[in-house]
Amino acid sequence: MYNVEYKAKGAPELALFTKNLIKIDVKIDNSWGYGHGTWSVLYKMYPKADIPVYQLSVDRKANASVHFQIGQQISELREKGVLIFASGNVVHNLSKINWEMKGGYPWAIDFDNYIKNKITERQYDNVVNYSLAGQSSKLAFSTPDHFYPLLYVLGASRENDQLSIFNDSCVMGSLSMTSYLFQ
Repeated sequence: MYNVEYKAKGAPELALFTKNLIKIDVKIDNSWGYGHGTWSVLYKMYPKADIPVYQLSVDRKANASVHFQIGQQISELREKGVLIFASGNVVHNLSKINWEMKGGYPWAIDFDNYIKNKITERQYDNVVNYSLAGQSSKLAFSTPDHFYPLLYVLGASRENDQLSIFNDSCVMGSLSMTSYLFQ
């Protein structure tokens, strides 16, 4: 992965606009490029890197509610035609990966289904408070940095958005590849 370069041009004006939308202290830092969660997906969607791209980093110290609120705060970007794209995994427990397993462990499927059902029912408080899923939430990830990007998208979504769910699966035991599109 370190050999792949994704040279999409940035969007400094939009990055500054976004920074000003967010109600907590945000710093702009262009020192390390796009993370693999961004470029690895955009590389397939826009292989010519012909779209402007900038990304938000996940604040590990902030709780889930803060990440959802950030999504609400940046929802105005949609009016400017900005694709709010969040890459991660609902279930992302690398310590439990089984490279030979095609599907997911029962707890991974349970957590993935819990999140999917709450999103489908538009019960976002239950997604933010993911521990309500019970024991499966304790195994879903060791740190929530791959889960939190979903909260930005949920926060930026609107009641009248059409929801599409695709890539609905768990793989290698402990990864969920389920994806959500709001439009």
